[in-house]
Amino acid sequence: MKAQYTAVIIDDVEFCIEVLLVALLQYKNIKVVGKASTILEGQKTIMELQPDLVFLDVEIHDKNGIEMYKQIKNSIDWSMRVIIYSSHEQYLKEAIHSSVFEYLVKPFTSDDLKVV
Repeated sequence: MKAQYTAVIIDDVEFCIEVLLVALLQYKNIKVVGKASTILEGQKTIMELQPDLVFLDVEIHDKNGIEMYKQIKNSIDWSMRVIIYSSHEQYLKEAIHSSVFEYLVKPFTSDDLKVV
């Protein structure tokens, strides 16, 4: 187990990013190193920072975060876990078929985050 995991948050709602940032502060072994509010910015951030964890919203403006992950996952040559972070549960099946690590439903509780 690593001493410190790096994380990136991709969500088009700044309030949701801030809520997750604050919640992740309780975990000393997780450091948020980047955030993005668009799919394009998210792809660039992931490829530049090579995070261990990505908290990825599904509906980002008119784009689908799961589809973005499918497009780039074969380019990922480091160990990275994707946590779909969405208020829309209907994407759960698609997320599982896309081999994401976990599905965190907004609004989440501290217990939900702890399980992830």
